[in-house]
Amino acid sequence: MKLVFEAQGKQWNASAGDSVILDRLEGKEGDIVEFPHVLMTIDGDKVQVGTPYVEGVTVKAQIVRNLRAKKIRVLKFESKINYHVVHGHRQDQTEVRLTESK
Repeated sequence: MKLVFEAQGKQWNASAGDSVILDRLEGKEGDIVEFPHVLMTIDGDKVQVGTPYVEGVTVKAQIVRNLRAKKIRVLKFESKINYHVVHGHRQDQTEVRLTESK
């Protein structure tokens, strides 16, 4: 069964057993989190589209690990006035594996 679910204001397309990397979630490795906002389910030829959410369907996922994304560099530069500033940023992320959907 494939699903489109909403988590943290973004839509994710996945099925049971898939791993998805989201923004940081509260919880430790091994904890179970639930995403109640399912927008669409596809089960073979049967397609359910929610208005806006499919009733009675939730997604459960297990936290695999907490990690950080690659560092990005942000450069501010203005010519002719000798101004330049470099900032770095690493986003906190969580990898979850979808276990079931009901």
